[in-house]
Amino acid sequence: MITTLAGQAYAGEHNTYTATRIALNGMTEFIEKRDGKWSVSNPAHEDKDFADKWNDYPERCNRFHRVAP
Repeated sequence: MITTLAGQAYAGEHNTYTATRIALNGMTEFIEKRDGKWSVSNPAHEDKDFADKWNDYPERCNRFHRVAP
């Protein structure tokens, strides 16, 4: 999930520090809530949802958002 979110948030920066900061700050833009359920789409497999367990175990979502910028 982290790799997918970072890849989606990456905007082509050439400086590693800047690219990391922008990717970390932009990750949450790609986390959706659809019909009351969390969703992080897998671009390689449309039927796969990386956040499916967040809906079964909400503490996992809470932990992610606690450490995400």
